[in-house]
Amino acid sequence: MISGPSLLVDFILRTCGVEDIKTLVSEKWEEDTFAFNLPNPNSAAPQLSFTRVISESPNSNKKSDTVTYYTTPRVGLDLSHATAKPEAKNPRIQFVQRPYRFLVEPHLLKVNGRPQTFIGLLHHAEEKLRVVSWPYSQMDKSRILQNIASIGGFSSSVTRNYLQHYETGIKGGSAKVASFCRMQGVTQSVEKLLQMFGALRAAYAM
Repeated sequence: MISGPSLLVDFILRTCGVEDIKTLVSEKWEEDTFAFNLPNPNSAAPQLSFTRVISESPNSNKKSDTVTYYTTPRVGLDLSHATAKPEAKNPRIQFVQRPYRFLVEPHLLKVNGRPQTFIGLLHHAEEKLRVVSWPYSQMDKSRILQNIASIGGFSSSVTRNYLQHYETGIKGGSAKVASFCRMQGVTQSVEKLLQMFGALRAAYAM
């Protein structure tokens, strides 16, 4: 299991038997960082390429031809920067919750980014179960929480607590967003982070 871009880079370097990116590019890849086939059919094959991913279900010994990718907000982002303002066009407001983190086995990620994983799986569950409105009915809430717990490896008590924090943020709306702008330490608090995500959703339909 590789979690995070820095650890991915470390894995690639170890696999290629080099200690830094400069050596990887200059010696192993001979300065070729182009991942697509070149227009000239007579040119050499690129050092980098895309390949089909075959997943192995955690509940089966059989391999599947398809992989489900889950997206979540980036880990470590909040609205603490001095430029953050509670405005829809503010770059911090727009960027903080964008789903730029990609997972294939969220149930294995038990340490970092669990609130962000919850948010990503919440949106996934809403789409999969066709739940388009908030507040949720009790039936929809139960279905969503079961789906998140199953895919993400969360306990039922954790999913309930996480959703409660998220809904508190939704109820707070734009005023709640303003309270998080320039606030320090939000990423260290599960409660505050989930409330921030909920408030952003309510205020700016994110």
